[in-house]
Amino acid sequence: MQPVSNEFNIVRESQDISLTAKKIELILGNYASHNRFGVTISSTTAAANYPASKMIDGYRSELDHDKDGYVDYWKSTGFKPAYTLAGLEAYGTVKAFWQFEDAATPILDETANNYDGTYNGALCQQAGIITFGLGFDGVDDESTHANLEVAVDETFTVMLWFYPTVLSRDLMHWQDAGAPQSWATGIFSNTDGSVTYHRAVGGGWNSITSAAGAITINNWHCVIWGYNATTSKMWLSIDGAAKTELASGNLYTVQTHIRIGSSWWVGFFVGQIDETCMFSDTLTDSEIVDIYSAGAP
Repeated sequence: MQPVSNEFNIVRESQDISLTAKKIELILGNYASHNRFGVTISSTTAAANYPASKMIDGYRSELDHDKDGYVDYWKSTGFKPAYTLAGLEAYGTVKAFWQFEDAATPILDETANNYDGTYNGALCQQAGIITFGLGFDGVDDESTHANLEVAVDETFTVMLWFYPTVLSRDLMHWQDAGAPQSWATGIFSNTDGSVTYHRAVGGGWNSITSAAGAITINNWHCVIWGYNATTSKMWLSIDGAAKTELASGNLYTVQTHIRIGSSWWVGFFVGQIDETCMFSDTLTDSEIVDIYSAGAP
C-alpha cells in the first residue's frame, strides 16, 4: 500500500473545510428562511440566553430550524423576537408601522410613507411588549397621525398591542374631516373586559363586540381588526382568536386621521400601547395566530 502523501492530505483538508463552509451556509440559509420576523441575535445575546450545552466559545452550536419551536424556545427564556417592517411585510402591504421606541415626539412611522405622529404626553419609552411602548395617563395623552386616510371602501387590517390599567377606555380611532368631527371608526374596551369595534356607516355605526373577559387589566393583549372590501365584512380578533365577522357597507365618509389613546366614545386610554401596524390587506386566521404568537408574553 502506498503511503498517503502530504499533498493529498492538504487537498483533502481543503475539501473538508470547503464542504463544512457550504454546510454552514445551507444551514444558515434554511434558518433565515424560517425567520420571518427578522430576529438578529448577537453572540452576546446568545451567550446570555442560549443554553451552555449548545454553545461553543460564546456562539450557538445548534440551530432550531422550526420557526414555531424557535419562537417557543426564546419566549421560555424571556427573549422575544422583535417585529420588523420586513417581517411584517411578509403578510401584506404595510401602510404604517409604529414601534413606539421614540424618546420624545414625533412618533415615527417605520415605513417610507412617513405617517409620523404628534404625542402630547410625557410617558415615552415605558415598558412595552417588545422593548419600549408609549404610555397614556388617561387625562389627555394621545398620539395624532394626520393625513392617514381610509377610503370609504378600503380594505385594511390594524394590529395593536396594549396594556390596560383601567377598562372602558378608547384605544384608537379614525375621524372624518368635519368641523367638529362627527364620525369615527375605531376600537375601545368595555367595563366587562370586552372590546368593541365601531365602523361609521350611513347614519350610525356597525359594531362587533368580543366576549366579556376577553381582556384584563395589567396584562398585554393584541387586538387585530379590519375590513375586507371584497366580502363587505368588518372583523375583529383578540389575542390570536379566529376572526368574528359582520356584514358592513362602506364608511359614511372618508376617515382622514388617526388618534391613538385619545377619547371619543368612553375616555382617554390608561396604560401602554406598543407595536401598532396598519396593512392594506385582510389577514387570514392563520396569519393572525402567527403574528400574535411571535409577540405574545
